[in-house]
Order: sequence, then C-alpha cells, then structure tokens
Amino acid sequence: MLTNSKHEKSLRQVNKILSKKTKDFEYSLLLQYKRALEKIRKALFDIYVKYGENVDFAEMSTYNRLANFEKQIADEIKKIAGVSIELIGKEIKYTFKDSYKITTEALNEVLTFEVQFAKLNPDVIAEAVKESF
Repeated sequence: MLTNSKHEKSLRQVNKILSKKTKDFEYSLLLQYKRALEKIRKALFDIYVKYGENVDFAEMSTYNRLANFEKQIADEIKKIAGVSIELIGKEIKYTFKDSYKITTEALNEVLTFEVQFAKLNPDVIAEAVKESF
C-alpha cells in the first residue's frame, strides 16, 4: 500500500540524486568559464607587458591592436558559448534519462503494481532540447 511517508522518502531520494548530478554539472560549467576568464586575463596581461602600463585607447587602436584584442575576447566567448550549449544539452538529456529511471524505480518500490513507460526516441528529445521557444 502506498503510504505518504514511503512516497515522500522515495521523492527525497530522487531529489537528492538529481541535486548531486546538477551540482556536478554546475561545477563543470563553472570550470569552463574559469578557463575562459583566465585566457582573457592572460591576453590583457600580455597587452600590458607588450605596450606598458599606461597604454591608451589611441595607441591600442593603432595597427588594429584593439580590434585584435576584441577578436580574442569574442573568440573565447564563442568557444565558451559552444561548450556551454553542448554541456547543457548533455545535462538535460542525462537529467531527463536519470530522473525518468530513478522516479520509475522509486514508484515501483512503493506501488502495488509496476510502472512501465514507453521509451522515447532520443532524436525526438534532442530536437525538443534544441527547439527555441
């Protein structure tokens, strides 16, 4: 028989597992941003080393120095955006899959009958994730 305490306990376990996975994902995403920030800081440091501490806008604009620096930053932003999109897509896929599996197992533990859901086509899920709303 399904009791409230068993149901709540199962849901807490599901939430605990998914929360840990989310924290792991957040850490990996933050690590990517940290690496990008370090690259941008290094590029800025290189400018100070090369042109001195009192570099000004006019001097940086000469010979496309500022444009090149802006391009370096833009390239890093594009890289981190690409990595972020890839990581988020994977995380959504794994979170859905894991929550589906864990929730079904938790329900099967507390119900007097077995819950069975049809499997979804992974391509349909991937397209749904990519869809802009």
